[in-house]
Amino acid sequence: MIKQLLENEETNFFIFYDNYILTILNQNSKDDEININAKDVFKKCLEYHCAKDWFFLPEYNYAAMFIEDSTPPLKNTKWIQLRTIFHKKDIETIQKTSHALSLLNWRAQTRFCPKCGTPLSDHKSETARYCLNCNKN
Repeated sequence: MIKQLLENEETNFFIFYDNYILTILNQNSKDDEININAKDVFKKCLEYHCAKDWFFLPEYNYAAMFIEDSTPPLKNTKWIQLRTIFHKKDIETIQKTSHALSLLNWRAQTRFCPKCGTPLSDHKSETARYCLNCNKN
């Protein structure tokens, strides 16, 4: 799945830390141009186990990641508040990034079954989590 994800040129890759999104600095870009598609950095974070959590939503064509607190500063990148990009990006990108951050926050807060306390597992075909012990979504 990861290889297929990284080979798809259409996929957007978003990396978050708290309410900040990682931007890629490019010496050829204009000052007001914001590149938030962090495919190469996403790949490196997976390789070096810097992801606190991540997921891929093929139906929306994006992958999102929360980065570990202990991750060292990343070369040629800058963290900006997510809301800073809202007036500089198209509505589809705004919706995807907002959705991604919301789901990452939900995943961080919904880790255990409320009935038995067992860690929840990701559902294979839905944006859901379920308990292997209770076998409920």
